[in-house]
Amino acid sequence: METREILLELRRKNGLTQDEMAEKIMVTRQAVSRWENGETIPNSDTLKIISMMFGVSINHLLGQPQNTVCPSCGMPVDKTNDFRAANNKSSSVDINYSDNGGKTMKNILVTGGAGFIGSNFIRYMLAPGFNHNIVNLDVLTYSGNLENLDAVKDSLRYTFVKGDICDKDLLAEIFAKYNIDTVVNFAAESHVDRSIVDPEIFVKSNVTGTHMLLECARKHWKINPNDRHEREYTPGVKFIQVSTDEVYGTLGDKGLFVETTPLAPNSPYSASKASADMFVRAYSETFGLPVNITRCSNNYGPYQFPEKLIPLMINNCLKNKPLPVYGNGKQVRDWLYVEDHCTAIYAVMTKGRPGEVYNIGGNNEKQNVEVIRLLIKELGKSDELIQYVKDRPGHDIRYAIDNSKITSQLGWSPAYTFEQGMKKTIDWYLSNSGWMDRVISGEYERYYNEMYQ
Repeated sequence: METREILLELRRKNGLTQDEMAEKIMVTRQAVSRWENGETIPNSDTLKIISMMFGVSINHLLGQPQNTVCPSCGMPVDKTNDFRAANNKSSSVDINYSDNGGKTMKNILVTGGAGFIGSNFIRYMLAPGFNHNIVNLDVLTYSGNLENLDAVKDSLRYTFVKGDICDKDLLAEIFAKYNIDTVVNFAAESHVDRSIVDPEIFVKSNVTGTHMLLECARKHWKINPNDRHEREYTPGVKFIQVSTDEVYGTLGDKGLFVETTPLAPNSPYSASKASADMFVRAYSETFGLPVNITRCSNNYGPYQFPEKLIPLMINNCLKNKPLPVYGNGKQVRDWLYVEDHCTAIYAVMTKGRPGEVYNIGGNNEKQNVEVIRLLIKELGKSDELIQYVKDRPGHDIRYAIDNSKITSQLGWSPAYTFEQGMKKTIDWYLSNSGWMDRVISGEYERYYNEMYQ
């Protein structure tokens, strides 16, 4: 009996929905991972699932004689019947533990993994303590930089593929070759200023690209892909759309964005992200695809391309260049250190309820000019470097995230205060001036002159 058939039979025997079965498998997977790392022994329910999937007794798993007591729960660990034998199947049939369902190692496709947040997420996932395989698909536009991943490029768990998420043949090949069971979609054109100059590329990358990924995931993960009414997928699969708080539009002086705030994008960039989010939602509602959408506030940290506020101002301060500030600089943003964003995505990946949206915020509201003055102070420069320039069209006044849903439901909260995150960020840029010099050469200089001169 194949793994998929065993899992389906387990689910039917226990009267579980697909989501309930997937949750049990997820918990089992996490428990096995902790057990392998020398941490706590799984509880009795988890041990039963493991014993059924492998056809071995609980006391065998614990390396103890029959009729002893489980050190995890204090209950007797009498021999558990093999699930397959109970169903008149040979108990000698091996389960391929690399298949989807009930496994500890996930095969994760990270799109846009050479960019700022994507590369931080990949380095986080390849750190000691994890055992996932990562496939990084990136077309390497101006902001994609493989140098961001030099520290992990030789990892046996890491594979880079250069390509476009709009290439459906390439996507199908990747899903099949690497048996992808999780997608974390960072791939996006993300700079508002550029979307004002060239909206079309944002539609292509952010909307069409997301649709291509969704369709490939649906076809690859669906148990009966030719049955348009059937909504069952391989247990444990998930599609995570990494979005932005900008899809909600702008706030007044009070209030916070919650997950049910109506979408009201004000720039071509945020409109393209909102459109992508709607496609993700539609694939969940229409096809039953297991998805989550995350909407985060402004990120900052190492390896951020210097078109964004904080690295731009750090670079200009170090070179004693003017600091261009849009309008009066009083636009308010909620700042999130990028490592906190990575841990939040992992929480959603492992514990998020299918179909749910989760807002991810740092609880750090600051005016843009306030952030700039903090950088000036930390770098020993003068406020005279500030240069107010004409405000950009459709500039949102205030973003602020209510992250109580992810905090209460998934147990995540930001670990860094704004001051702690800024210190780490400034220190990194000071220690990596060579990286900055390499990324701002060539096309960046032309773009900068067009935007701010």
